[in-house]
Amino acid sequence: MMSLRLALLSSAIVLASTAQAAPAPVHSPDGEATLEEIRVYATPMRARSDEVAQPVEILSGEALARQLGANLGDTVARLPGIQTSYFGPAVGRPVIRGLADARVKILQDGVGVLDASSTSGDHAVAVEPFLADQIEILKGPATVLYGSGALGGVVNTVTGRLPEQAGEDGYALRGEVRGGDVAEERTALLRFDGTKGPWHVHLDGVMRDTEDFDIPGATESAALIAEEVAEAAEAGEVLDLSDLERGTLPNSSLDTEALSGSVNWLGERVQVGVSVERFQTEYGLPGGHAHHEEEHAEGELPAEAEEEGGVRINLDQTRIDAHLALLAPFPGVEQLRLRVADVDYRHVEIEPTGEVGTRFENDGLEARLELLNAPLAGFTGAFGLQLEDKSFSAEGEEAFVIPVDREAMALFAYQARSLGAGQLELGARVETVDYDPSQGASQDFDLFSLSAGYAQALAEGWSFAVQADVAERAPELEALYSDGAHLATQTFEVGDDTLGEERAMNVSLTIDGSVGEVELRASTYLTEFRDFLYLEDQGVAVEGFPLRQWTQDDARFYGAEGEALVHLLEGDALSLDLRLTGDWVRARLDSAPVDGNRELPRIPAARLGGALEFATPRWGGELSAQRYFDQDDVPTFALPTDGFWMVNAYVARHFERGEQHGEVFLRGRNLLNEEARLATSFLKDLAPLPGRGFELGLRFAL
Repeated sequence: MMSLRLALLSSAIVLASTAQAAPAPVHSPDGEATLEEIRVYATPMRARSDEVAQPVEILSGEALARQLGANLGDTVARLPGIQTSYFGPAVGRPVIRGLADARVKILQDGVGVLDASSTSGDHAVAVEPFLADQIEILKGPATVLYGSGALGGVVNTVTGRLPEQAGEDGYALRGEVRGGDVAEERTALLRFDGTKGPWHVHLDGVMRDTEDFDIPGATESAALIAEEVAEAAEAGEVLDLSDLERGTLPNSSLDTEALSGSVNWLGERVQVGVSVERFQTEYGLPGGHAHHEEEHAEGELPAEAEEEGGVRINLDQTRIDAHLALLAPFPGVEQLRLRVADVDYRHVEIEPTGEVGTRFENDGLEARLELLNAPLAGFTGAFGLQLEDKSFSAEGEEAFVIPVDREAMALFAYQARSLGAGQLELGARVETVDYDPSQGASQDFDLFSLSAGYAQALAEGWSFAVQADVAERAPELEALYSDGAHLATQTFEVGDDTLGEERAMNVSLTIDGSVGEVELRASTYLTEFRDFLYLEDQGVAVEGFPLRQWTQDDARFYGAEGEALVHLLEGDALSLDLRLTGDWVRARLDSAPVDGNRELPRIPAARLGGALEFATPRWGGELSAQRYFDQDDVPTFALPTDGFWMVNAYVARHFERGEQHGEVFLRGRNLLNEEARLATSFLKDLAPLPGRGFELGLRFAL
């Protein structure tokens, strides 16, 4: 892929030199502020964001450009109610209201990503956020539309590769180059869109590589060091702290390359398109993640193994998407929409010796058919059929889960109508999920979900929305079939093929409006789980690792989140806004296990934040600060997480000449150089977030 890298970088630099001065940014600053103009593509009706009863967050335009990170989780992690799992800088899966992994469905253009990121915390999401037009997050159960894996919410990346509306004849070319100092980052992006009559062609590519990340202190947390010192003292020994890694997070570098192309025919009655994407990334796993048969009884690696370096993952995915839409194909149906994705996913885990330790494969096919109905008893919406077929296998050192084939089929309905002064939304889904393991008996699950929402405008610009759901979820395959050392999380994981489905009853309330120069939005929610699936620490060790057993118990999640936008100054020459955000979630089991501790693991810490945003005809930017509070509500055998401040800054200079426009930008992250550790991370005590860093870049559009 060296030719791709050189082509992207050289083309971006050459084209950038032609873009001259302009007051308009490449990404319009209206992206987040003008929510009524943003369509939510994760809903069948492509509703406006202010028409959806379910809580939704959208990143697009300038807001997305400011938040772009090395992975999907890092990109969305500043939004209220959303954090990231963080398994080193290359890996981050969104955590929505405390729910993560197999409870959060990751989509690309409305169809599942079909990767292996939900199987283990060290597996990257095969989505490149730099290639997104828009990222949508539906909070709370979205199982009615997307099935069992969307019980906690949905994150949909809209790429623009398969457009649904024809544009004017012409072409658009945009790109970006950036470099950073915290890890010697180098990134280049190039995208082309061309339209001629009903034909639309799209090409895009990105390359990114970094060295190991700088960190402000030691790799190990103070709490872990104190625990190790105490254990050594109890054994009559003195722990030598001189060998602690400091200043750099070893084995945290990454190298990513992605390339895609699509061809579309956008006729008046028929639309058809095909997209092909190749995604490759190689990244290191920090935190001493290495596979050796000669591990010590305590699970520690011998000194010679540590000197060799850590394990690296080489991920390779080919994805083919197809889209077909028919306008008014037969009476009673306004549009038929079919989307199909076929994914060939592979990744290998390479040992420090250069040998392949584990090979993961996940071949998947997903098809989604939607019929958008004409008004029926006052209701409009969609009826749909969704099919999914995945074949997962793992061979090698970390093959703690046997090969499993998973098939799912579902029928769903989503309907909405005006009711008085408001909008009523109703949905239902029936789904079957079948697991066929390579060993043992097959497992079948029959699932049912219901959803109801109501949104209404109130007097003087205020509105409210209430959403209620009953959702069922089949156990993830690792909950049923795991049995072995899971070296990524440094645990011995045991599944149970007698586990049943998980049921959630959720209710959420959202209120938004304005008071003078202040815009407000706040949500609160409660989710009651019956037979919540989780890994319970058994308090004993197997093969030198803590034994964790998949089990079920009732649980409760509740919390709140909010945002206030204060317009301090509005004018043609200068606008100045203050954005205040906060979120908090509490999650506990209803009944305590044997040890009496009801806390669940890796629950996000509470946060409060503020950002001062400014814009002039040529300049724009923000200075933000977010406080992560201590997370002391942790299960037995887990360490608490200290709070920290995260201070960031962003400034951009816009320029244009005719139809050409762009911006030069400078971004600073973690300006206080805080030792920042996320309570949501498996590696929180072994791998902090990167230290203070700056990025300088250029975006352009022709």
